[in-house]
Amino acid sequence: MSEVQFLPASESALLVQFASSAAELRPDTIQRVHRLLSLLDHSPLPGMIEFTPSYASILVEFSVNALTMEDVESHIRFCLEQIGQIELAPQETKEIPVFYGGEYGPD
Repeated sequence: MSEVQFLPASESALLVQFASSAAELRPDTIQRVHRLLSLLDHSPLPGMIEFTPSYASILVEFSVNALTMEDVESHIRFCLEQIGQIELAPQETKEIPVFYGGEYGPD
């Protein structure tokens, strides 16, 4: 399991990075992102504003009037200790039909 990096993105945002390059991406990376996101959604610190996930990271935005960067990192580290206890809901596949040309109009 690769080491998580904490990178200040601004004075009010912390990037939690599970992989820093495409070569480091593994199949379980997105699962770790989703598990941490679930933990943060269910137990945010007062002052945490928004969580923006990507394939290999989460941007955590917070109020500088309520929290410090260290408070946010400490809480995320605590959540990471609990990450193995989170069960994710099964993924649902949705089919979106796409139509081209003919009676559906020009491409």
